[in-house]
Amino acid sequence: MSHRTLARLLAALALSLAGTAAAVDQPSTYPGCATRSVTVPWGGSVEVDLKTCHSFGLGAVSQPPRHGTATPGANVPVDGYRYTHGGGAPAGGGRDQFVVLDDNSDTITVSVSIQAPASALAITPAALPALRTGQAARVGLAAGGGRAPYTFRLASGGLPAGLALAADGALSGVPTSRASFAFEVEVRDAAGASTRRSFAGVVLPGAISITPAGAEATRGQPFRQVLAARGGVPPHHFRLEGAGRLPKGLVLSPEGVISGTPVDPPGRYPLTLRVTDRSGGDGDYFEIEAFELRVLAPPAPAGAGGG
Repeated sequence: MSHRTLARLLAALALSLAGTAAAVDQPSTYPGCATRSVTVPWGGSVEVDLKTCHSFGLGAVSQPPRHGTATPGANVPVDGYRYTHGGGAPAGGGRDQFVVLDDNSDTITVSVSIQAPASALAITPAALPALRTGQAARVGLAAGGGRAPYTFRLASGGLPAGLALAADGALSGVPTSRASFAFEVEVRDAAGASTRRSFAGVVLPGAISITPAGAEATRGQPFRQVLAARGGVPPHHFRLEGAGRLPKGLVLSPEGVISGTPVDPPGRYPLTLRVTDRSGGDGDYFEIEAFELRVLAPPAPAGAGGG
């Protein structure tokens, strides 16, 4: 896994655990970074540029916002956050706040001014569920406060790779890239009124597993075992990792096929496999999987051992 991928995944994990990070409760000493102020449209989003507030990359969100979400920007290391308003509260607009840690674990307090809604129309839900590469997703966007029927369209930004938005509000597909996303959806009612809502987040990697976890081969006899990978984005690539080795006479193909005729003595041969998927994003995504091959002694010839 590349350092860029690791940094992105750590940022995503920090967000999923927002509120658990421990700050030292001292305002950031970077000039002008102790507090920041931004304004966001109702149901919209805004970038909070914090490039001057770190030397090695920003830390986690230590205090999440109450009325929206805060997700990392697209750059690695993280140098900014995007605030996305949930579009449900406070009634008529108001204020929100979240706290980000700089690279010294000092706090950057971001004050958000939320504008009043410009229309009675509203889009739900306020945020998308967790998205993972290789896992089918379907979210039904809905509208209210206007005159049915409603028509949805992508107004700006880009959907997560692999997803599509239908005119009836169905957002569906299989995410294929580990990356941040930010987009805006517009809904229009039968009377011509319209409103928009912003969505932002990070597509996380899908967990990878392999089957079977082990196999048995007989010394001196042809052997073939196909390993199947689940999770992430296929096709998967297999290779040996670490000090473990296959018995002599066997090979592992990139497609996950172990084949050949083992000639090494009977015994257990624990292996460590690196399984890489084809998801997009920063660098390659892989997981380390355990597999054990057991070599058995050939059966004794018929009639042997008699007397």
